[in-house]
Amino acid sequence: MKKSLAIIDCSVKDPAYTCFNRLARELQENLSYHHFPKYGLSSFSYENEPDAIISFGSHSNIGDGSLWHAPLAEYLLQQLEKGIPVFGICFSHQLMAHAFGSTLKRNSLDLCLEGLREVQLKESVFGIEKESLSLFTAHNYQIDSLSSELEVIGSSLDSPFEFIKHKSLPYFSCQSHPEGSEFFIKHEIAVDLNRDQKEHGLRDGLYLLKKFISSV
Repeated sequence: MKKSLAIIDCSVKDPAYTCFNRLARELQENLSYHHFPKYGLSSFSYENEPDAIISFGSHSNIGDGSLWHAPLAEYLLQQLEKGIPVFGICFSHQLMAHAFGSTLKRNSLDLCLEGLREVQLKESVFGIEKESLSLFTAHNYQIDSLSSELEVIGSSLDSPFEFIKHKSLPYFSCQSHPEGSEFFIKHEIAVDLNRDQKEHGLRDGLYLLKKFISSV
């Protein structure tokens, strides 16, 4: 039976339609799309309760004080407390880490870290043994110190807190972009990647999300 997945788009620039379309095409599950910065919780009233949630990144950041941040964090926490697994990506990774008590920082020299990064898993997760995954990255902020409620399950050269999970709730998140599409690579990553790098990032990102969904 197909699983019901709620995809939350946190974009404040261009909606991440191509990332959603890629997941809808490749995952072959029942996906629903929710543009939280514009519509908040309203679109959820038209859908059944999801089996899991994937929350995307954003050009917004915790420091800009956007009014939709707190309601999103509260909603995700409510779902987690009901036992619904959540996978946070980039901004959502930072949002929930902050909600659980972590601190954030802007990248040194105000750099936007972009490209393809090797994420080294520190433990088995979703049935993936300790291994390295190549994932796209594009971010200006990252976790500075981690809450005692969370633990690290993967790191990269960019961040020791690249991949985290909650110690008791079904929450997982990464700073990288496993959802990234060809359009995302072209418009969000200024670094030139060769064809092999692009294919590796697309493959490993999809593999990670498929394994998350299979664990639900």
